[in-house]
Amino acid sequence: MSDRLIINTNKLVLLIYYDQINFFKSDDCYTNVQLIDSQQYILCKSLKRVELEINSSCFIRVHASYLVNKRSIKSIDKLNRTVCLINDLKIPYTIKLRDLLSSL
Repeated sequence: MSDRLIINTNKLVLLIYYDQINFFKSDDCYTNVQLIDSQQYILCKSLKRVELEINSSCFIRVHASYLVNKRSIKSIDKLNRTVCLINDLKIPYTIKLRDLLSSL
């Protein structure tokens, strides 16, 4: 299942397609998963570990704390150094704009 993320909850094992994931956000040794429909889940693993486990060609590390689905990026605000996602969430980016654009 290389195109899905497995999330184990108390009651269910969820199989979430990468296209449904908006971004991952680091929270120390946990990672928050934000879906496009605004549902959120918490993984008991670091963002670095999540990044290694998933298909990295679908996602880009725009900031030390954020791993964003490339298909979710709607626009890039150069002045405020944020990427705007399809549900109008704004995520800060710290990588070079050239690197960001070339990876999309």
